[in-house]
Amino acid sequence: MGIDMDLGISWNMSVVGGFNYLLFGEFGLFGELGWAMQNVSLNGDYVGNNKAKVRGSFNQLALNFGVVIPL
Repeated sequence: MGIDMDLGISWNMSVVGGFNYLLFGEFGLFGELGWAMQNVSLNGDYVGNNKAKVRGSFNQLALNFGVVIPL
């Protein structure tokens, strides 16, 4: 089965915020919380000249945390 697809218009959008706090002069902590949305669009043809459009989107929640060691 052959599929010939071309990229359509796609986009990404995200919002992230966080903190960075030095506990001592040489050690600290950081944390981030965010949300991202991705949208994907494809256009193309199946074998037999049937037109196809594929669209989709998904959301993602991000939570990052760790240690800060300034150099």
